Amino acid sequence: MLPDNQQPAPDNRGEAAPDNQEPGTDNGATAPPRGVALVARTHLSVGGSILGAIIIVQAVIQKFPVEASTRTYVITLSLAALYLLAGTLVWFGIRPGRFLSRACGLIYLARPPFGSPLWRIMDSEEFRAHFVRKRKN
Repeated sequence: MLPDNQQPAPDNRGEAAPDNQEPGTDNGATAPPRGVALVARTHLSVGGSILGAIIIVQAVIQKFPVEASTRTYVITLSLAALYLLAGTLVWFGIRPGRFLSRACGLIYLARPPFGSPLWRIMDSEEFRAHFVRKRKN
């Protein structure tokens, strides 16, 4: 308990954050705008889900007489790497991220309620502006 004359330290968790800052963070200098962050997190989540699926399937097939070929692991690990790379490049605004984001976004179109908002974000000026190189003068 604090004495009656002391105020608790300010805490910005739960308060409205600026557009490029997540609630509860001190500095949003490295965080991308919310729309860009959503696209990046989606790609990172898909890549992480693929890695998780590989781990689960590997654990399950060890107990049964089922074999997964090397080719299976190469394909699935490559897909996971592609999505993780796309998410990272989008987050940091590195130019190839725009193309990879579109390529990875094709799978989201199978579910229009999920994919359409992401494609609208990728079409936005905010998303394009995130990939413009900033000159240091």
